[in-house]
Amino acid sequence: MSSARHAGRQVDRDVLIQRVVGEMRALSTVMDQVDAYAADRFGVNRTDLRALDVIGQTDGISPTQLAVALKITTSAVTTVIDRLERAGYVSRSPVAGDRRRTVVRATPLLVKLGLEIFGRIVQSAFVDAQHFSNEQLVAIADFLARRRTGIVAVLESLAASSSQAEPARASAPHKAHQTPPHRASASARTKRGAAS
Repeated sequence: MSSARHAGRQVDRDVLIQRVVGEMRALSTVMDQVDAYAADRFGVNRTDLRALDVIGQTDGISPTQLAVALKITTSAVTTVIDRLERAGYVSRSPVAGDRRRTVVRATPLLVKLGLEIFGRIVQSAFVDAQHFSNEQLVAIADFLARRRTGIVAVLESLAASSSQAEPARASAPHKAHQTPPHRASASARTKRGAAS
């Protein structure tokens, strides 16, 4: 009897976990729609939108730090910053005491548009959070932090696997094109017929 109850609880737990995973996937789809709307509203591409998100979460960030966060080259991030600066979303200023270094900051325009687009979403999250106890909120925050760390680990593993596979594909010997035997014989018969 106890083993049956245990099996039933395990099934219920598996169903519950599947529901959580399903809700996470559905949330990811909705957030992707939000990002698409935001990119259109800002008039930028997805890479630029990610840059705006990173910059908006800081009091100032160096171009090198931004490149690392976006996982792009420093030359590419310079192009991104140039576009965003022309659009009026970010500003660049020299670091005090070292004019060779610059810091990138959000402008009031970026803050204003960010609040218009994401403010209501953040506010609704605070409203939803009121339905949970402090202990539940701690558990939710812990779970989300674990998922973020886990996803980052998977991405790093996939990137490492891809980088190892590239040299292998590049060094693989190129096989000369060979005509299948049945086609070769048919071609030979055609040539002999033409010659006769």
